[in-house]
Amino acid sequence: MKVESEAEKLRAEAARVRFEVEAAGQRAINEAANLLSSDQISLQTKLALLKVLPELVRESAKPLEAIDSIKIVQVDGLTRSSGGGGEGAAPGGGNLASDALTAALSYRAQAPIIDGLMKELGLDGGSLEGLVKGAPTATADE
Repeated sequence: MKVESEAEKLRAEAARVRFEVEAAGQRAINEAANLLSSDQISLQTKLALLKVLPELVRESAKPLEAIDSIKIVQVDGLTRSSGGGGEGAAPGGGNLASDALTAALSYRAQAPIIDGLMKELGLDGGSLEGLVKGAPTATADE
């Protein structure tokens, strides 16, 4: 019984000494931190940010995991305006053959894009019946 009580006293004394040493060490660290210049503090802040940056980027990118696909469709130039000059204006240079050729080439160049857009919308551009089939039907009470 006496041996156990002596052992308990030694453990308590060891814990007290350990806490005093840790407190003195923390005090020294705090005093050293108070002596740092603003440049050193800025450096420490940046280093701390660099340590957490990978986790920060990982967490901020998690909502992107739910995105299945992204499609960007740019349709500039698909319509040929008949207004005054400038980009997209109809050629209308007076040469019927040149205008017809330009229109035909423009259609052939844009056909795959328009077909792709129509497919995205669920329309079949191969025939008039296919276009009508995909269009919503009007009811008599509308």
